[in-house]
Amino acid sequence: MTQRRKFQLCSQRLEDRTVLAGNVNVVLAGVNLKITGDADANDITIVRTDATHLQITGNNGTNILLNGAGAAGVQTVTVADFTKLILGVKLEGGNDVVTLGQLAGNEIEVKGLKIETGIGADTVTVQNVFMSGTLQGQIMARKVNTATEADADVVNIHDSGFVGGVKIFTGFGGDTVTVDQATQVDKVLNIDTSGGDDVVTINQVTTNKAAVIALGDGNDTGTFNQITLNGTAGITKVSGGAGIDNINASNIIAQHALQIDLEKTSSGTSNNMLTATNIQAAKITVNGGGGVDQILAGSIVAPTMVVKGNGGSDQISATQINSNKSLTVDAGAGDNDVVAASLLTAPVGLVVDGGAGIGDTLNFTLAGSTLPPSFGFNSPKNFETKNIA
Repeated sequence: MTQRRKFQLCSQRLEDRTVLAGNVNVVLAGVNLKITGDADANDITIVRTDATHLQITGNNGTNILLNGAGAAGVQTVTVADFTKLILGVKLEGGNDVVTLGQLAGNEIEVKGLKIETGIGADTVTVQNVFMSGTLQGQIMARKVNTATEADADVVNIHDSGFVGGVKIFTGFGGDTVTVDQATQVDKVLNIDTSGGDDVVTINQVTTNKAAVIALGDGNDTGTFNQITLNGTAGITKVSGGAGIDNINASNIIAQHALQIDLEKTSSGTSNNMLTATNIQAAKITVNGGGGVDQILAGSIVAPTMVVKGNGGSDQISATQINSNKSLTVDAGAGDNDVVAASLLTAPVGLVVDGGAGIGDTLNFTLAGSTLPPSFGFNSPKNFETKNIA
């Protein structure tokens, strides 16, 4: 006869491991709408539902408190006039998520916008938002900027407008920033990703002032395409910082000067890559770093253009460059530089220099080029090997 053992069922209280998403408080005082989070991982979505209402939704367990009361997943705020609204979002620690606006929904128009996120791997998305005030909008606005707070942040700005300009500051960490889909910035577009291996993409963007893009130290990737930079004053600057940077710039029209620095100084040791094609600007300056840089410049129209390799064994290719004032290609102080030049239009002034290093090589195709009358075989300087055809 088979005997069965009797088991007694019992329950044991286990440790609660529920991930708290925290509370987010919403307060509307006059024209100021303040949305404040806590140290947990807050996740909120803000959309405009009609002419006078904003809807704030808490996702993944985030509670939305209206004026400090009533934990709920959704709260609605009545706004008398969006054009006067100053919207401030301030979240503390935790991996926070903020989504403002919806591409297929009602545009959110505000006078002022500031989104602050604290320590944590945060994601901020701004889409179909128009900031009409003259003050600068601020996205992420990291107050902490130390290497010990190296969180990977994400900022996405789609199809939005900023009359007063906008600053995106992600702080240290391997951050990703995307600005695209016909976004317009009437004043300065300022992006600072500080340290870390960052990825910055700007596509289909128009500004009416010079832009400032600082990729910071780290192995960064910058992709800049279909950009219109209006306004004749100032210089749009792209800085790679220390580290191995890969920058691709194409289809850019700038009424003012454009400067691309692969490193902060010429004493660096990084191996950077720059590809610049289909660019028009009032002036173009490219500065390589101290490492083995590759600079490929083609289909460029600029009255004045200066390309400097600086230190390191650089490879510079200049083709289809049209400069009616002056064109300078300087390989810099490194040894064994290689410069390839063809289809150059520089009828007034052309300088091709191997720099102070030794073992430099020039490969120059004269056919199809328009050069100064005095330009001849001896005009290129400091090249140990010259292949001129």
